Amino acid sequence: MHFKFSKALFSLLILILLSSCNKLRPNVFILNGRIEGNYSGYIYLNYNSIKDSCLVKNNEFKFEGRIPSMTSAMIGTQGRTSAMEKDFFIEEGELFIILEIQNKKIRETELDWIVFKSIKGSKTADLQKEYENYQAKFEKDKNWQSKKYSKINQIISENPKNKYSASLILSESWNPDANILKLRKMYEKLDVAHQDTSSINILKSNLYQEEISMIGNPISDFELPNENGKLLQTKNYRGKILFIDFWASWCEPCRKQMPEIKNIYNQFKNQNFKILAVSLDADKDKHKWLKAIIKEKSTWDNVIETEEFDGKVAKMYNIQSIPSNILVDEKGIIIDQNISPEQLKKHLTKLFEQK
Repeated sequence: MHFKFSKALFSLLILILLSSCNKLRPNVFILNGRIEGNYSGYIYLNYNSIKDSCLVKNNEFKFEGRIPSMTSAMIGTQGRTSAMEKDFFIEEGELFIILEIQNKKIRETELDWIVFKSIKGSKTADLQKEYENYQAKFEKDKNWQSKKYSKINQIISENPKNKYSASLILSESWNPDANILKLRKMYEKLDVAHQDTSSINILKSNLYQEEISMIGNPISDFELPNENGKLLQTKNYRGKILFIDFWASWCEPCRKQMPEIKNIYNQFKNQNFKILAVSLDADKDKHKWLKAIIKEKSTWDNVIETEEFDGKVAKMYNIQSIPSNILVDEKGIIIDQNISPEQLKKHLTKLFEQK
């Protein structure tokens, strides 16, 4: 009898230990992934300034790490430029994802397009799926804008700390037809203490632009190398109207507006107007930048910031997305920022009519 009791007690102890082992420690995440189709090499996970890598074996990979709270993350592939179809978040606990990596070409850039076929174990992914299903059902309705705002507002009201809530407002804030006043009301419901600082800064810029505008301030001078390695300095453009255009070879919206900018440049280039195009292509993609300059026939001044958005110049001007731009007068004072080609033309027409 004593032996049976000890054996039962031992079995119970083992179960308790196993249960404890299976329970994740606080702030720990485990990301289990599978890739559909053939893929060999490493897969990369970037989050909170951490860059982790994992060799894919039998189309499977696994990451483990610690995070202070739910955070946005980027998944990348080996050897090529990659982009994700949507925002992705990691959070405490065990997540299971299935990916499909598609070949995609944007202009001259070949890239790996990462599609999320399935995400399980994530409350945030469930929220994303809820919104995506709602969008698929109603986006063709005449009153889709009203329904969309109502749904976003509901998600934010119920999940003010979730970073997906901020990403929904952020995505909508780029829409030219966005109702800024309504988005501001949604923004006020966010618990900003639990959001990414970078996301909040961009939201403030998009929703309250006039309050943090650089307009009327002198530019902060910088120097960057051109395609021949020569350093070009912004201070040498004093006495000229200068349009500083931030772009990259992989940025489709940037490339799309270049023909319009080219027409404007040709119209005003003999009237004291200069363009300084600042590429945010990575150092490994310099050849793509050079190829894009030739392809787009960009005859204005071109320089490159190879540290991309983490570079000194991008941080100096709080460049969080592209295309972004700054229009500067002859004295180095910022006239306007983040304007369309049409707005640029209006500015230049007015400026040169006054001379």
